[in-house]
Amino acid sequence: MPSNIFTCGISRSGTTLLTTVLDSHPTVSMGYELMPQGIPAPAEAAAAIRETGAEDRDGCTAALRERGQDQLAVLVHRADRTLVSPLELASILEDFDAAGRTDLSDLEGRIAISAAIVERKTAKEGTSVWGFKCAVPRVGRFDATLDRPDAAYVFIVRDPRDVWSSHVERGFDLTVEEVARQWANYLSAFESWQQRNPGRAHLVRYEDLVNDPRPTIDAMCAAIGLSHDPAMDRFYEGKASVLRGGHANSEALSQDFFTTSIGRWRDDVPEKDLETLESMCYEGMEKHGYAKVTRAGFRFPRKKWDERQARLDQRRTYFLDEYAKLVLPAVEAMPHRTWLEATSPAADDLDEVLLIRHDIDNDIENAVKLARWEADHGIRATYCVLHTAWYYGRFEQGRLLARSEDMVEACREIQDLGHEINLHNNAVTVALRTGTDPYDVVEEELDYLRSRGLDIQGTSTHGDGLCHKLGYRNLELFSETAPDGPRTLEHEGNQVTIGTRSMAEFGLTYEGYDLPRDIYISDSGGKLVAVADTPGRAGKSRAELSVPYRKVVGILVHPCWWDLESTPPRRREDVSYDAMLRRLTEGPAPEPRRKGLLARLRG
Repeated sequence: MPSNIFTCGISRSGTTLLTTVLDSHPTVSMGYELMPQGIPAPAEAAAAIRETGAEDRDGCTAALRERGQDQLAVLVHRADRTLVSPLELASILEDFDAAGRTDLSDLEGRIAISAAIVERKTAKEGTSVWGFKCAVPRVGRFDATLDRPDAAYVFIVRDPRDVWSSHVERGFDLTVEEVARQWANYLSAFESWQQRNPGRAHLVRYEDLVNDPRPTIDAMCAAIGLSHDPAMDRFYEGKASVLRGGHANSEALSQDFFTTSIGRWRDDVPEKDLETLESMCYEGMEKHGYAKVTRAGFRFPRKKWDERQARLDQRRTYFLDEYAKLVLPAVEAMPHRTWLEATSPAADDLDEVLLIRHDIDNDIENAVKLARWEADHGIRATYCVLHTAWYYGRFEQGRLLARSEDMVEACREIQDLGHEINLHNNAVTVALRTGTDPYDVVEEELDYLRSRGLDIQGTSTHGDGLCHKLGYRNLELFSETAPDGPRTLEHEGNQVTIGTRSMAEFGLTYEGYDLPRDIYISDSGGKLVAVADTPGRAGKSRAELSVPYRKVVGILVHPCWWDLESTPPRRREDVSYDAMLRRLTEGPAPEPRRKGLLARLRG
């Protein structure tokens, strides 16, 4: 049997109910909302209580509030709920002062005064186990400060949407973002500590406790080494001190378990709040069986996001002013369009066109920065979002489990700046690695992204490492862009047939290699180069295609290679921007490729 039991959870999760169930056990005494903050030094606090001249809770708390000592009044009220009268509390505080404890404001002091109050209750009730609600974000720190190796902890988790609904009903002043963050952080911290301390911690779902109390209580008791007692099943008529009144939930706690508060969020919580809760609490909701109802994704912890960006920052090769020297004169020299505009039947009648494309790949934060800069300079480009990139969602063995709300918001901002969002197609690779249908992959991602407000009408093939190994390109998924027609690929027991379905079936009008480019500048692999006469759709040359432009120039820039905030340490000698610009406008042209891109991949 543990010497102490502490209940944990975010406010409005059912911690008071859980504490009451434990307090009804004949060998357990529990305190409720203790852990005081903002009280004076023990001697001053004790004197203030005695100076009120009141022996009862209500008289003492009223007098203290009149004097502006609200926090001390709260402690008096909560101590009385734990069977400790105002005068007894004053005596406890005087004992602390006599022992040289002049400050109870730190965590150790808050635990000490709470423990002393509950120990007084334990002496009155003749019990052997005591504890209280410890509404702290880090159980590990609390436990280390408490220093009782046999103490047990029970955490209660409740659907965060119902938690928020209850917060709103009670008029609490936290925002939905703050509640969601607390829900996710408290739960994550407890489960992490639980893994390190098996046998000392147990998690209870509020919904299980009220829907099926007996097996839920049995499991809790077995986990923490407490014998089950029938009084726990009938907590509402037992010895729990909260039933004496003085608590906001006293009336509700005087009834048997009820389920009417489950799912109340369906009527109370607006869609916007649901999206916030379901994105910020995604992992915990998924793990504990709270099904989402919105299409909102989840959010990465900021720490993970920052760690990724720090690693990406180490790869920067080029600088913003170098990009400006390349792209600004090019935009001035010839009209530029997004890929969708340039391939649209309704495109304006141009003799030549400049296409600027960005493969976001793994660096969406830099992509947003670049999109802002381009918008400031009147440039509109096509940004290709990669559905297998780390920022896109949460993956397990290559399968996408949930999409990131951070990704959606970044893409929306890029689109709102006037740019085009395109799906960076890696579906064939996903299918080969996971055994899924590549057409289902494309359809699902397009459906999701479009449902979140992104107007996606084109794809661009992603050059995954597996493409080079097996000799295929992701664009071969579609019948229009498969140069050799349908074919079957195999990888680690997975077999995928591609080239059988049309882009039009998916609401797509183009692929990012459809137009042949007379001049093509690219930083692929981190090396900026210019080549001539690249092939177009299905690997065909300009002569084999009907191209509406006399001249097509393409610039492909991957944000991951560009430092958009620093200045170059020196003039770069391996890149001649003047020469590249001459190739864009007048010549001489770079050497043509000897083989088409597809042929080069296949060796």
